[in-house]
Amino acid sequence: MFYAMAQAWALPCGRFLFWSKTKTFVQTFVAALRYFWTLEDTLAGYMFNDLLWCGQEDSDGFDFGSCPGWSACERHPVYSLWCRASQNFAEMACGNVTVLLNGSVVDAFNRESMFGSVELDSLDPCRVDHVNIKVVTDRDGPFMSDCETIWSTFEQAYVGRDPRKIPKDAYNPLFQVAPITTPRDKTMFWSKTERVVHAYNDKTKCFVTMEDTLLGSVLNNLSWCGKEGSSETFTSGCPDWNACKDNKYNPVRSFWTQGSAKFAEAACGDATVMLDGSIATPFNTSSFFAMYEVPNLNSAKVRKLTVVLVTATTPVSECANESLDELRRKLDSNIIYECKEVSETRINECASNNNISCTDCW
Repeated sequence: MFYAMAQAWALPCGRFLFWSKTKTFVQTFVAALRYFWTLEDTLAGYMFNDLLWCGQEDSDGFDFGSCPGWSACERHPVYSLWCRASQNFAEMACGNVTVLLNGSVVDAFNRESMFGSVELDSLDPCRVDHVNIKVVTDRDGPFMSDCETIWSTFEQAYVGRDPRKIPKDAYNPLFQVAPITTPRDKTMFWSKTERVVHAYNDKTKCFVTMEDTLLGSVLNNLSWCGKEGSSETFTSGCPDWNACKDNKYNPVRSFWTQGSAKFAEAACGDATVMLDGSIATPFNTSSFFAMYEVPNLNSAKVRKLTVVLVTATTPVSECANESLDELRRKLDSNIIYECKEVSETRINECASNNNISCTDCW
C-alpha cells in the first residue's frame, strides 16, 4: 500500500516532526503553526488516524466493533500498519528533523515507543542532517488553545506588508501574548560561539538561550515574510538577512532584534555570555549582544554578568582584551562584571561528564 502511495511521502525537507506521548500537544501545535508535518498529516496517516479495525475469519469485510486492543496480540492489524507507516515516514525524513518528547513523564525517551523502536532506527543518516530533540517540560506555559492566538499575532507583524519594511516594533504584540521568561541565574548570551554554546547546553541543560525560549525554539533557522496584497506566509523568496535598508527592516532580523532585547530584559540573578577568544575582538560593538542585549540588562534584576571567553589551543584574546574593557564600560555600573578564560576542550569535557556540575565548569 505504501509503495502505491509514494507521492504522499514527498514532504518538504526540514519539516518532519516526530513525537512520543505528546500527541494532543503536537497536533494542536502543528495545526496552529502550519509548518511541520507529522505522520498523521500524510494521506495514510490522515485516513487511518484514531481508527480501530480488523477482519474476521470467514468474513470479507471490516470489523470496527469487536476488534482486540493494540496490546492484545503480537500482530495486531492496526499496530502493524502504524509500524510500517512510521518506518516509511522516518525513511523519507530529510534535512533537519524535530522530535517533541514529554517531559512530564519519568522516561521522556522510551526505547519501546514507536519513535524509539521504529522511527529512530529508520532515520537515514544520508538524508537527515540534524535531529533536534525538544522535551516539553513547561506545563505552565501557553495552553494549547493559545497556539492559534500566538500564530495569528505573529502573522500580523508581516503578512500583507512590504517584506523590506518590517520594523522590530511590529513584533511587540507577539511578545505580549508569548512573553519571554527565564529561570534565575540561567540566562546565557553568546556572540560568535553559537556552536559551542548549543553543543554544551543541549547536553547539560545548564542555561537558557534565546533559542531555547518558546518563540526562539520554533523560529530558529527559519525564514519568513509576507507580500503586499497577500494573506499568506512565504518561506522562500524573502529578502536576505542583510538586504534591507540599514539591515533593520528584514522581517526575520527584526524578530531576532526585538527578541534579543526582550530576552535580555527577562534576565535575572547572574547572567552569562560566551564570547570567542580565538578572534582579536571578542566583544564586537555591532553584534546583537552589544547592540540589543547589553543595553537591556536591568541592574534591578541582574546581579552579575560572567564572560566565559572560549579559547582555542592557542588563544588570541584574553580577559584583558581591549574590547572587553569596552563591554565593561557599556555594562550598567551596578552589575558586577567577571571574566573567565575557559578552553573549548574544558567546555566539551563538562558537556560529556555528568559528574561536573553547571557551577563547576568554570
